[in-house]
Amino acid sequence: MDIPEHIAPFWSEFLTKTTRAEGTPLYDVLHFADREAVANALAALVLRREKVATASLLWEHDAEGRRTPQRGDLSVVTRWDGLPLCVIETTEVQVQAF
Repeated sequence: MDIPEHIAPFWSEFLTKTTRAEGTPLYDVLHFADREAVANALAALVLRREKVATASLLWEHDAEGRRTPQRGDLSVVTRWDGLPLCVIETTEVQVQAF
């Protein structure tokens, strides 16, 4: 993914602090939920390490032309307003019928 301009300094600092290569791919930049209060509350849970899993719909990935997440993918979690807060790593992916 192309790294959004407002995320680039945060991503660069993350790569430096974790001694990852400069070309390490970024899978996604995201906020949770579809409302500001919920998105910010969920991000706070991630920061406190209380939220350690998430879910998405397979058809959304297909409709947006994105591949599904894979183990090892790195994503930047933001507040609703786009402020980057942390990087999460996908450790497991399960596709299940709903």
